[in-house]
Amino acid sequence: MRLLVLLTMVCLSCQNTGTENVELEALKNQIETLKNNALTNAQNNAIDETAFIHTVFFWFKKDVTEAEKAQFASEGLAKLTTCKSIYKGYYGLPAHSPRDVVDNSYGYALNCHFKSAEDEEIYQNDPQHLKFIDTYKHLWDRVIVYDNLVAK
Repeated sequence: MRLLVLLTMVCLSCQNTGTENVELEALKNQIETLKNNALTNAQNNAIDETAFIHTVFFWFKKDVTEAEKAQFASEGLAKLTTCKSIYKGYYGLPAHSPRDVVDNSYGYALNCHFKSAEDEEIYQNDPQHLKFIDTYKHLWDRVIVYDNLVAK
C-alpha cells in the first residue's frame, strides 16, 4: 500500500503531457482498484460465521475448593474450547452485574459459537467433550444449557 502511495505521488509530481496523462490516468485507476479490493477483503474477513450458540452455566457443589474451580477453568474449559468443531469459544466467571434481571449465582459459564447446528452436534459427540464431562461432572451441582440459532 505504501508503494502505491509513493507511486501516486511520483506520478502526480511529473509534468502531464499527452501520453503521460493517459498513463497517469491508468495508474490512478489501478490504484483505485487495488484500494477497493483491499477494502472488500478486509470487510469479508470481518464477517462472523456464527450460526449456532451453545451457552452452558455451571453451579458447583458446596464442597468444591477454589483450587478445583481454578483447575476446572484452566484445564477443563480451556481445553474444551479447542474442540475442532467450535468456531469461537469463551469461558469465564459471572460479571456480578448489579441488576435484578441478572443471575450471578453460577460458578462458570461457557459460550461456544458454531458455524452450523451440525457442527454443534459434532461437538456433542466429540471425545474431548465427552472426556470433559466424565472428568468434571463430580464437581457440578447443577448445569443449564441454552442453545440458540443466530438470526442474520
